[in-house]
Amino acid sequence: MDSRELLIKKEPLLIVAPMQGVTDYPYRKVLENIGGMDAFLSEYIVVSDKDCYAKREIKDVFKSWNDPDAVIPLIPQVISSSIEGALKVVRDLKRKGIESIDVNMGCPTKSAIGRKCGAWQSEHPKEAKVLLDALRKEVPKGLSVKTRIGQTTTNSLIDLIDMLNESGCDFVTLHCRLATKGYHGEVFPDKVLEAALNLKVPMIYNGGISDPTQLDQIAQKSNSKGVMVGRGIMQNPWLFKQVREFRISGEIKYPTRNEFLGFFEHLDDAYAGQNCLESGRLKKMKQLITTFKHPGSDWDVFLQNCRRTKLIHDFFAFIKEIPDELLQTIGKPTNQYFEEWLVSS
Repeated sequence: MDSRELLIKKEPLLIVAPMQGVTDYPYRKVLENIGGMDAFLSEYIVVSDKDCYAKREIKDVFKSWNDPDAVIPLIPQVISSSIEGALKVVRDLKRKGIESIDVNMGCPTKSAIGRKCGAWQSEHPKEAKVLLDALRKEVPKGLSVKTRIGQTTTNSLIDLIDMLNESGCDFVTLHCRLATKGYHGEVFPDKVLEAALNLKVPMIYNGGISDPTQLDQIAQKSNSKGVMVGRGIMQNPWLFKQVREFRISGEIKYPTRNEFLGFFEHLDDAYAGQNCLESGRLKKMKQLITTFKHPGSDWDVFLQNCRRTKLIHDFFAFIKEIPDELLQTIGKPTNQYFEEWLVSS
């Protein structure tokens, strides 16, 4: 798959962001069944040094690559400060016929920054460029970068954009928060627009998106080729499907009780198909149902009781009785970060 082919599409792209420990092969299969997305980014493949990288994530990439029923393309992502280690990942992917890769230069975790990768690279563009230059020579097709407007400030943003222009990457995904804000809090869409206007390659908008009616507006106003959404998809797996429907009808359809239950039933089947034991599947179900929690609602008591279930059967019997007032929050926007920005001149 050549990730550059995505850029041919006329409508704003809808890409599922990588979420470590969540968006693995079974989870992606269930999302693909719901539909709406143009592509996935894989959980990042962690390079610890020049000779060692995380095997679980690359095996997960190969599962999608070898799945004859997979329709939605998966772009592998790597996070590394080691040139030799990143090149080793690329070469191992190429042996399987995978010739596109995304480089994570935006992860805000302390471990990533401590290893001088992820968001650290967003404020150290000279060091980041050395890595990208080496990868550009080795990656024959799509080379993309996912980064942020900065680690602690936006002072290095213009230098970062200049570096990305010189690196020869094919497109850039830009998260609208500083790394110090993690995945919540203040967003800076004007900084993303500033970056887009100075980038010589297409840009994908990332961060804070949860409203399907705003998604295309955000892409258009930020001069972006599309959007990438992570936590918004976890909270509302139907988000991209809603966007597709909204483009046609101007209306939003919210998930029904059967669709909510079906999501978890399909997840359970998908993990069982990967030989995951019942205890592991139950743990995964409990983890994922917490992502549906909506601010200002009464989810806490429901989730507390849900966590007390001991068997998969008990879990499904419990969530089947989800109160209507909680069910009605699913698929609703969780924030209004962009309200004022979208109507401003």
